[in-house]
Amino acid sequence: MENPMVNDRYWRIFEEDPKILGECLGCYEEIVEGDEVVDFNGDLIHAEHKCAYEYMTNRGILKVAGE
Repeated sequence: MENPMVNDRYWRIFEEDPKILGECLGCYEEIVEGDEVVDFNGDLIHAEHKCAYEYMTNRGILKVAGE
């Protein structure tokens, strides 16, 4: 028998699929256990600038300041 510490083929037995906790409402990709997220009153988004920007622009009204 091969040493499982050397042959990664045996490590796949122990790998589990990550637990999916929801969907990011910024990028609409899965949020999995271990991801850093921001909770906006129950709305979960990844703790990344692009997700925060997409979340705000999808739910807000685009205006020009001063008009």
